[in-house]
Amino acid sequence: MRTLALAALIALGATSIAEAAVIPEASQASVSTDAAWRAHLASQRRIQIERLKAYAEAGVFPLNTTQPGLLSQLLDGTGRPCAMAHLIRESGNAELVAARAARDNAIELADVRRGPIHDWILTSGLTREEVAFVQEPDFFIGEQPPIDLAQLEQERLRTHFLSAARQLELDFDAGVETALERLGKRRLAAPPA
Repeated sequence: MRTLALAALIALGATSIAEAAVIPEASQASVSTDAAWRAHLASQRRIQIERLKAYAEAGVFPLNTTQPGLLSQLLDGTGRPCAMAHLIRESGNAELVAARAARDNAIELADVRRGPIHDWILTSGLTREEVAFVQEPDFFIGEQPPIDLAQLEQERLRTHFLSAARQLELDFDAGVETALERLGKRRLAAPPA
């Protein structure tokens, strides 16, 4: 045990007995904070996966009736949220979605690099890449789509979101570890309660 402790001190760069007494406490605090963040991110990831499954099963997705081709939209013309906007809203942050949709409704959320939505993504248990995958763009169906075209698009989206939820489950541990790494200096503070 002493050999292991000595090796740890050397690896940490302790140059004196006084430093040696402090480093293990700091190291323990760091390990403890990482463990708390890991648990928080895992919990949030589980919540996001369950919310995504419920969203998929409900089958009420935005429709692109305004722009030919593919369109990512936080909210459609009737206020239906995209999958990521739904997850953010369900976490108690409806105002973030409304404010961002008012400024740039066609935003790709994975491209957001600062601000409250970026902070939400960092602590959601999801990675930017996963956010991009979940935020599936909508195919243009026209202003007065035939009912079967709208239903086909809704079924395509439902299938995608269920598949995305399964993938998030399969990549659970790796996703949590990536999310933890990307917290950067935020890891030094305790996660939100």
